[in-house]
Amino acid sequence: PDLMVIAKLMNAVIQKKSSNTMFITMGLTTWSETTSSLKYINAGHLPMLYFDAGDQKLTEIKLPGMAFGMVDDLVPHLQQQELKLQKDDVVVLYSDGIPDAQNTNNEPYGVARLKRIVQEVSSANHTVEGIRDAILADVMTFIGTREHLDDITVVVMKKK
Repeated sequence: PDLMVIAKLMNAVIQKKSSNTMFITMGLTTWSETTSSLKYINAGHLPMLYFDAGDQKLTEIKLPGMAFGMVDDLVPHLQQQELKLQKDDVVVLYSDGIPDAQNTNNEPYGVARLKRIVQEVSSANHTVEGIRDAILADVMTFIGTREHLDDITVVVMKKK
């Protein structure tokens, strides 16, 4: 349950198993059903999106952090945040393949567009599958016929 311990161990393995020019970004979370709390650290990854169902407000959770494999002791570069989730709150983690996706006019999908679709489908009280599918459909519609070589990954969590 201690994200800092997990981060320290992961960093050691990545440093040992990879070259010094290789690094990995990641958002790490743990969930406690008993306290309804989500703990989060950011290892050089994109901000997490948090939709507060009560206020109908979407927020980017930006935490300082450094990617795995960049330094020997990663822990001093990380900060943990804890969110107490209420019913229907939504959390979205995503890879850079989503905001970096381009359409046939070389325009990027962007974070603003991602935030718009997350806000729209989260406030409509969709399931996690519905939110995920709406995000992916919006990205794929935006890309159109253009080839996309980066990964498109999205993780959606919702408090029941």
